Amino acid sequence: MALKIYSIDLLMLANPTRLISIALGAQRRIKWLFLLLATLLCVACKPSSEEQALPLEANPTPPPKHTLTITDAEADSLATDLWQTGLKEYIAMLEYAEQLKKEIDSLLDQPDAKSLLSAQKQWQLTFTHYQRMLPFLFIDDITTSVNSGVIKNLSELRFALAAWPLQPGYLDSYGPYLQSGIVNDITVAINANTVRKQNGRTDPEEVTLGLHAMEFLLWGDKEKASADRFQQQDKVPLALEKAGLQKHELPNNRRRKLLELQSQLFISDIKTLIQQWQTNGPLTIAFQQLSPSKKLYSISSSVEASINQLQKLLLYIDEENGNNTGEPSDNFYFDRFDKNRKKAITETVATIRSLYFEGTNQQLGSAIFSADQQEQLKKLFGKIQTQLNEKQGVYNIFVTNSLNEIMSLISTIDEPKE
Repeated sequence: MALKIYSIDLLMLANPTRLISIALGAQRRIKWLFLLLATLLCVACKPSSEEQALPLEANPTPPPKHTLTITDAEADSLATDLWQTGLKEYIAMLEYAEQLKKEIDSLLDQPDAKSLLSAQKQWQLTFTHYQRMLPFLFIDDITTSVNSGVIKNLSELRFALAAWPLQPGYLDSYGPYLQSGIVNDITVAINANTVRKQNGRTDPEEVTLGLHAMEFLLWGDKEKASADRFQQQDKVPLALEKAGLQKHELPNNRRRKLLELQSQLFISDIKTLIQQWQTNGPLTIAFQQLSPSKKLYSISSSVEASINQLQKLLLYIDEENGNNTGEPSDNFYFDRFDKNRKKAITETVATIRSLYFEGTNQQLGSAIFSADQQEQLKKLFGKIQTQLNEKQGVYNIFVTNSLNEIMSLISTIDEPKE
């Protein structure tokens, strides 16, 4: 057994990538605590351009619980329709993922500004659609008693597809750490087995797979991303060759291999997700064992969990924004993080609204909510859209407050007894 010093394995001393990751992670967690305090204070003292800031309630009084007002047959039919909606979103996600891989392949075949921009644009489209999937991705939270294996698989898939936040220096060069990341650590093999094992190996922020890992490789941490980072290196410098370094171990070549592998594994994980959700998939089988009312409850609970994820994302954006003023920070990587996610948050909110009130699924709103609650929710969705368009730095606080109100209403459905 390796000795421990302040919870850091001595073997890590030989791995600067992990030490940098630990140091940056600790710094972020300290910032998080200060940010939370600053955020709560800011709510009470800084109004937006259109409304006075309201304090964010830590424990709002929930509305009274109520049960579904439709028959079991109606609930079962509605649940089946919603399940098929989720499957359609997953299948569409596969198309986006496959197109992303094509753009990445084109970038690696001919690294230039045009191919890099095309890959970045496709990443943004893919991430935006991932956010449309989000309300369906937490269905495991209610199937625990049916099949615990399903829970583990879906939770692992979520982490593999879009784990965040991540430590950029765990992946590649970051700021002054020019030799950081597995891109520069030749002791870490770039293959499917190893990269999967490295994903969240000792800390959830040690991310090597998924959308956010690909994002960092595509943009890097500089204001203007360069395609030169993806140029294949065919010649090993003489000094390094004498030291035993081989061509495939050069940083550019490892970066190319890692990005290619990430895009391949992302497709593989989406296919696994679809298999779980299809007619004979384990997740579908577990879902079908639930009563009609509990099926609807599980979908509504998944929506509630996705809203919780949005709240975490908003807090994270504010954290990296430095002082919550809306002004650019001194770190371009996190400024871009903010911009890439505003549209994605809007997409998740739009999906949640459509599940309850639009198209063939509008019965879900009337099945769960009273007429007054339905009207209140519709107004809240409209308010969030306005708030997301705000350019004031405090817009995240108002959105979070509105999301809290929506969560409070969604939670009014009483969990059915099986």
